[in-house]
Amino acid sequence: FIQTLKDILMNYWKNEQSSENHYYFILHIIFELLKEHGFVNDIYKNMSDIECHLLQFSAKEKFNSTLWEEIQKQSFLHKLTHFKSIKKDSMIDKIILQS
Repeated sequence: FIQTLKDILMNYWKNEQSSENHYYFILHIIFELLKEHGFVNDIYKNMSDIECHLLQFSAKEKFNSTLWEEIQKQSFLHKLTHFKSIKKDSMIDKIILQS
């Protein structure tokens, strides 16, 4: 298994032309494949990658304290990338910039 994983990663990076954040996607794919094929443990067997994106999905909306509390209950980690502009009093503004 480890050799196969190494071969996949080596081939990917040997052929990858872009220096963008593709590592995120390759690691996500590997994580999902591991779960699908039974390579799980008690820590991550029921984990999803959706929860860490919840704030990102609502980031540009007007701040809502109830929504923010619900998001915090579901994930301690939040993926917040690719924001070129941040509106005043939006979720991301209140949580990140005004806190």
